[in-house]
Amino acid sequence: RPDSIFSGMVAALGRIESTRVLQMITSTKGV
Repeated sequence: RPDSIFSGMVAALGRIESTRVLQMITSTKGV
């Protein structure tokens, strides 16, 4: 099913974005 693949990609992207935002917040806090 292409839908499952699409949802998986969206989930992976969301996870990457969330971790990136978390790193940005922690880096700004460190400074």
